[in-house]
Formats: sequence, C-alpha cells, structure tokens
Amino acid sequence: MSEQDPHPSDAFPKAPTVAEWERMTPAERQHVIDTLPNEVTEAETHRRVRGLLGLENPIDDLQNVIRAMHLEVEAQSARADRAERRVTELEAEMARLRASHHRG
Repeated sequence: MSEQDPHPSDAFPKAPTVAEWERMTPAERQHVIDTLPNEVTEAETHRRVRGLLGLENPIDDLQNVIRAMHLEVEAQSARADRAERRVTELEAEMARLRASHHRG
C-alpha cells in the first residue's frame, strides 16, 4: 500500500505491475486472475473515486457547492433589486424633469 492510498491495499484489487506479471509462473498468473472479483459494487467504486479525488464526504462537498451557488444567486438577486430601484429612481427623476421642462 502506498502512503498516498487512503485505503488498505487489499480493499481494492490491483493488477500486478508488468515486471511482476512477467516474473510470475503461469500458475501464479492464473491465481491472480482467479482472485479478482467478478464485479465491483457501486459502494466500492464510490469509495475508490472519493479516495482518488481526495473527497472525504462527497455529499458534504456537493452541499458546499450548492450553498456557494445559493449565495451567488442571492448576491445576484440583491444586485438586480438595487438596479431595479435605481431605474425606478431615474424614471421618477426623468418624469420630474419633463414636467418642469413643460412648465417652463
């Protein structure tokens, strides 16, 4: 097991290196093939992907992304509200100027 691998080496079957394979007898090669699982479960796949990506808890990571997106939407909404208020103020000012221009 490498120090970077957060999982025990026996948790995920790995093929031998080319050099290891070349040194194996036909019986040893067959043993390697026979010990490989017929399928990999979804849980094993997710665990391995999380380990490779450095994600301890993908649900928390996704929730953090969603939270950040909500904050950005709120910020954009606040900017849009301020812009709408400013447009309303400018329209009122324009109406006031037109009215005073027509009187004068």
